[in-house]
Amino acid sequence: MSESTKFNYSIIRENSINNFIKDLLEDRIEFDYSKSIKEDKNEVFNAAMDLKEKIIPYLSVEKDYANKDYHKLQENIFSCYLSLKIFGVIRPKSN
Repeated sequence: MSESTKFNYSIIRENSINNFIKDLLEDRIEFDYSKSIKEDKNEVFNAAMDLKEKIIPYLSVEKDYANKDYHKLQENIFSCYLSLKIFGVIRPKSN
């Protein structure tokens, strides 16, 4: 992967996580486990638990691009977030 591609990916990842957390805090999304893929509930559960465990440390870590913990948390949250989106668990709240 080129440096430009890596940089673009990191920007997309960071923006996605920040928007997700903002939506979560502003109560604009919901988690609907009933519509997730039934065969792999374990993966959905693990992704949800990992996401829960990573968000608070992510909010408190120093957001310095040289900080490896920041990047590791960011990658973990993004992976969990994408898994839950793909399985249809995270969706906009209906009014």
